[in-house]
Amino acid sequence: MEQAATERWTVPSRLSAVPTARRWAARFLSGRGLPEDLVDTVELLVSELVTNAVRHADTGAVSVALRIEPTRLLVEVQDDDPLPPSLVTARPGDVGGRGIGMLALAGAEWGVTDRGTTGKAVWFALPLTSTES
Repeated sequence: MEQAATERWTVPSRLSAVPTARRWAARFLSGRGLPEDLVDTVELLVSELVTNAVRHADTGAVSVALRIEPTRLLVEVQDDDPLPPSLVTARPGDVGGRGIGMLALAGAEWGVTDRGTTGKAVWFALPLTSTES
């Protein structure tokens, strides 16, 4: 498995950019010997975090970075809004409110890094092992 690879993209802050970010993540991770369930989880979580940035941050663009480290995959989604995301409990039928909760459901370590005058980065990390049984 290839290690120490990094990729960063910037997409416009529009909902139409969410599938683009998802495809970029999948393309970057494909062919690197990573478990398929890990790639699927990253695609889902990138979609959720980019959607959150587009919907809740007053920003012109959203930056997505993926880094394959020796034992984990680290993903950061950065926007210009300094306010951290909120963990909301969505009710059945709610259209939104699941993005941050998905990180915990996926078993990801996650957090928010304050970038000062350039906003924040919401990040998550997943181990480079399969979760399939």
